[in-house]
Amino acid sequence: IAPVWLTQYLRARRALARHDGAAAPSAAATFMQGAVASGNTDRMRQSRELNGLIALAAGEFTESLRELARADQQNPAVLAAMATAYRGSGDPTRADAVLASALTMYTLPTWPYIFVRTAARQARRLTANRGTTE
Repeated sequence: IAPVWLTQYLRARRALARHDGAAAPSAAATFMQGAVASGNTDRMRQSRELNGLIALAAGEFTESLRELARADQQNPAVLAAMATAYRGSGDPTRADAVLASALTMYTLPTWPYIFVRTAARQARRLTANRGTTE
């Protein structure tokens, strides 16, 4: 059976998916406390990712970038979230560079990688099409 704090990660992700801005931070804080107490660096990076996604959903792009920078930089989903935060903060050039690195990342095919690659390719096509019509 998973520790209670570990289940909070899933609660926070579910709250984010449901756009429940009140429940996500509370669950994420509990997850962070457990991650720190366990000393598990992977869980601490997951916690930073979660905090970054919550800040991103709230439109707090600077805070999102600060948290995501401390998350797993080998996770293409983290890089894609960083690209979104850079774009939201008004830095589309940096956003494109980070998204390109997520798209060209050489990693084993994981679900986050597959989803990010698909989304990144679609975003690149949209950006390229916008450039030709303007």
